[in-house]
Amino acid sequence: MGMMTKTTLVDRALVRLSGDDVRAFLQGLVTNDVLGPLPVWAGLLTPQGKALFDFLVWEDGEDILLDCEKTEAAALAKRLTMYRLRRPIVIEIDSSLAVHWSLQEGQGVSDPRDPGLGFRWIAPPAEPAQGWHAHRLSRGIVEGVAELGQDRTLWLECNAREQNGVSFTKGCYVGQEITARMNLRDIVRKHLLPNVIGPVLVIATLGLALAIISEATLSFLGVGVPPTKPSLGTLIRVGQEYIASGEWWILLFPSLALLVLSLAVNLLGDWLRDALNPKLR
Repeated sequence: MGMMTKTTLVDRALVRLSGDDVRAFLQGLVTNDVLGPLPVWAGLLTPQGKALFDFLVWEDGEDILLDCEKTEAAALAKRLTMYRLRRPIVIEIDSSLAVHWSLQEGQGVSDPRDPGLGFRWIAPPAEPAQGWHAHRLSRGIVEGVAELGQDRTLWLECNAREQNGVSFTKGCYVGQEITARMNLRDIVRKHLLPNVIGPVLVIATLGLALAIISEATLSFLGVGVPPTKPSLGTLIRVGQEYIASGEWWILLFPSLALLVLSLAVNLLGDWLRDALNPKLR
């Protein structure tokens, strides 16, 4: 039982929001949907979409608790107060409660960023937890100003999508336009292009092979490029005239060049089709 009391994350603090419809107030500011089930991980951004603060959002009756970095709690409360205007909302640091963490199941809820992080809950302070930072870093989870920066890093560059820290369906919030634009760009770059560029290149190589053969055919018939321009079709047509005199190689080498070139382009298309097929990676 002694080990279970060593659960307090001493570098975390809680900012309490209480008053008139605090969820709706926070919904228009942070990156995640706070009108649904809590807790969720979210960020407060600049209008340019850069991270200022990150925190977990908890509910405590009608109040909201922001589980944030202890050194940034006062700055976060001040920033939220600026957005509050004249709303009847109280924003203050709640020192009577603390954030707790444990890898053992049985208390708290799974961390919304990654179930492998363990379990988290809000309760009065106890003894400091051990091993939290090493375990978090081993899971590749980032948090805090030291790792995310402040007004330097775009929210999606903070692994917000991978850590369930952004909602693309909730509507407007501070920095939403830049975040949505980055998400669209990433969808095109990571999902559409890898699936489209393969077929486009394969079709292009097949079209190139067909164009080579078509041009050579037209030149062989005398209706292609002008006679003064080099063409395999023209060389093959001229080479026919030397077969009777025994100079067969004049016809052979342009014919072989056309065959090898067309075959090489088709083989290149087959290789690109296999190399760029996502299902074969």
